[in-house]
Amino acid sequence: MGYTTITTGTVISSTWGNEVRDQLVTPFASSATRDATISLANRENGQVVALTPADSTHGLTVWNGSSWTRSWNMPWGLVGSGTATANQSITSTTSGDVTNVVLPSAQYTATRYYQAHIDLYLIQASGTAVTTEFYLTKGDNSIIATLPRMTIAATDNRVYSTSVLFTTTTVGQVVKLRYRQSGSNTVSVQAASADNCSLVILDVGPSGAPA
Repeated sequence: MGYTTITTGTVISSTWGNEVRDQLVTPFASSATRDATISLANRENGQVVALTPADSTHGLTVWNGSSWTRSWNMPWGLVGSGTATANQSITSTTSGDVTNVVLPSAQYTATRYYQAHIDLYLIQASGTAVTTEFYLTKGDNSIIATLPRMTIAATDNRVYSTSVLFTTTTVGQVVKLRYRQSGSNTVSVQAASADNCSLVILDVGPSGAPA
């Protein structure tokens, strides 16, 4: 149909009227109601509907030819978060997972940017300075992003806080915080303050065209 200017006396046929309807944003109380109302055969690529429930599904969804998706060029917000549940010792010259700050399985999408915010409260009780490196890794321990190093002096404590941008193509994976440490003493990740012991990942927008 394309862009059309209506003038007085224009006859609105059913075909023309239905095409107009398909280009409107129609509100639905739930995704189930939307799917029941607009059958698969009647969905148009680029068709937009609005979901109106007062929950996390609220907002616009777009039919991309195979599924209803959120607006591609908008940030999608929180993907997952985790906070420290107990203190954890990181022993010198070792590597492993920070098991007390881990995200649940999350749905990642190809060609999108994710921003990770990491806050840790670290204590080095005695001995000499220790250098600790942190990484974000996928479930198979392959590195997504390398984070800044932290050198902690003897009998010192530090708040480790950083953010990093990354992309991933693996769906339904667990993103983990891992460490690698060199030095002669042990650093403890403290859980006394959840605000300082957390991992939060946000979807901040597209890194390219929809996959």
